[in-house]
Amino acid sequence: MIELYVFGVSLGVSKTETHTLLLKEVAGSKYLMIEIGYSEAQSIAIQLEQKKVPRPLIYDVIVNLVSNLNVAIERIVIDKLQDGIFFSKLVYRMGVHVLQSDCRPSDGVAIAVRCGCPIFVSEEVLTVAMQQRLAIKTKKLADMTYEELKQEMQLAAEREDYKQALLCKEEIIKRSTNNEKKNPN
Repeated sequence: MIELYVFGVSLGVSKTETHTLLLKEVAGSKYLMIEIGYSEAQSIAIQLEQKKVPRPLIYDVIVNLVSNLNVAIERIVIDKLQDGIFFSKLVYRMGVHVLQSDCRPSDGVAIAVRCGCPIFVSEEVLTVAMQQRLAIKTKKLADMTYEELKQEMQLAAEREDYKQALLCKEEIIKRSTNNEKKNPN
């Protein structure tokens, strides 16, 4: 198992856009990128930025509830990648019993950032995800979808590969210009 930490969350402009959770190795340079829902992305970002909300969010309620029941959340384990979908387990302790429940990685991370438990990924899942990411990266920019270009541009900027980020931005601008020429209204 490889320990990860939340490097960042990318919130799209609208609720319907893709939102990205970026997890990085604690003791290395590999990263895991997971597309997540708007509510989960917002909840993780609120906690990371230590923003105060007037009423508790569902993840606050869950963490408070398990704490009041003397249940300790020990870790989140991202242990499967199937058809582009990540799966994870929430591992917790009730007395002397260690139990686990299936959960979406985004939900698990939203809980982990609140209770301070570690996040892990299996070596196999990280390797496969990195290979899939590399396959997208090596794709010609012209062959990438608009969403892939946006993600690649963001990741390139985060890893300070400004040349790649600029190439992605240029491709996005080129497509926007072409669309305006085709649809002037």
